[in-house]
Order: sequence, then structure tokens, then C-alpha cells
Amino acid sequence: MGTLLWSLFGASNQLLAALALLVVSLYLRSLGRPTLPTLVPMGFMLIATLTALIIGMRNFANQGNTLLLGFSALIFALAVWLVGEAVMAWRTRRRVSAQV
Repeated sequence: MGTLLWSLFGASNQLLAALALLVVSLYLRSLGRPTLPTLVPMGFMLIATLTALIIGMRNFANQGNTLLLGFSALIFALAVWLVGEAVMAWRTRRRVSAQV
């Protein structure tokens, strides 16, 4: 059970890093700065982590571990939701106004 929980913790930790890079990318875009240096690693980390979560969910389902399957599905759904929100924010092209 410990190694199963550790793999879920590792995936959620990497997902948090990818989402942090996503937030930084949105902030840089709002400032008009280049976003490629943060978008490339974010995309790689996001794809790798979501793939690992899918594989983990399949393994948890095969083992009958519904608790970890539920947590994995919840983490996956929240990540997809946050990425969707980020895509909508990216499309609005709002700029941060300097408040003096």
C-alpha cells in the first residue's frame, strides 16, 4: 500500500509543479513577456503526469483499490478543470494594468 500511495503522491507533486508553471505562463502573458520558456516544460510535465495518473487509475482499478482510484480520478478531474480555466483565461488576453 505504501508504494501505491507514494506513486500517487509523486504524481500529484509533479502536477502541482506543472500547474505552477501554467500560472507563471499566464502571468508572463499578461505582462507581455515571452511565455515559451515556461510553456514548454509545463506542457511536458502536464502530459507526463496526466499519463501517469491514467496508468495509475487503471492499476488501482485492476487491484480493486477504490479509495486510491477515487483520489486519482479527483486529482485528474481537478487538473483538467484548471487547464480548461487557464485556456479560457489565455484567450481573453487581458493585460494587468499598473496600479500606482
